[in-house]
Amino acid sequence: MKKIITILIFLLVLIPLFAVSYDDNEYQRKSRAYTELAAKAYDEGDYEAAIEYSKLAESYAQQSTDFIQRMLAKTEAEQEMNKARTRFTWAKANGAEEKYPDAYKTAEEALNAGSIAFDNENYDVAVVCAQRVMDALSVVKGKDNTGLAELPAQYRIRTWRGERDCLWNIAAKKEVYGNPFMWRKLYEANKDKLPDANNPNWVEPDIILTIPSIKGEKRSGLYDPSISYKQFK
Repeated sequence: MKKIITILIFLLVLIPLFAVSYDDNEYQRKSRAYTELAAKAYDEGDYEAAIEYSKLAESYAQQSTDFIQRMLAKTEAEQEMNKARTRFTWAKANGAEEKYPDAYKTAEEALNAGSIAFDNENYDVAVVCAQRVMDALSVVKGKDNTGLAELPAQYRIRTWRGERDCLWNIAAKKEVYGNPFMWRKLYEANKDKLPDANNPNWVEPDIILTIPSIKGEKRSGLYDPSISYKQFK
C-alpha cells in the first residue's frame, strides 16, 4: 500500500510541473515518456518499476522547468542589453562623452559588465547592468529628439516571467503612457482581443495590443524594446 501511495504522490507532483513546462524540449519529452512508462508499469502491477519511472519523470520535469526559466531569463537579458546598447549608441552620437562624462563613464562600465555577465550566463546581473545603463543615460538630452523613433502604436504582449507584462505594467512604460493608471485605455481599445473580454487581468503572450493616442501624439509601428523612442508628453 505504501508503494502505491508513493506512486500516486509522484504522479501528482508531475501535474504542476508539466503546467509550467509549456515549451517542448528534450527534458519535457523524456519526462512524458517516463510518465507513460510509470503508468504502464503501474497498470501491470510492477510497482517497483513504476516508482523508478516516476522518479525519473519527476526529475526530467524539473529539469524542463529549470531549462525554461533559464531561457526566459536569457531572453529578458538579451532584450534589455540590446535596449541598453541602442541607448548608449544614441547617447554617444549626441555628445554624451563630452557633455555628460560621468554619466557616460558609468554607462560604459555598466554596459561592459552586462556583456560579461551575459556571456557567463549571469542573466539577472546582465539585466541589472542594462538598467544601470539606462538610468545613467537618462540625463542625456538629444537634439530635438534626433535619432529617436516615433512612439509605438502597437505592443506585442510578452511573458509575465520575463517582462512582467500586464496592462498595468505596459501602460506604465514611458513609450506607452508612462502612467500605470492609464491601463483602462489599453483595455477598452483591446478587450475584444483578450481571452476573456470581461477580465482585463487575463492576457496572453503574442497578443498585439493597439496603443490609442490620448493626447494627439503621433504613433506608428510595433513596440521594439531595443529602440529608443521619443518621450510621451
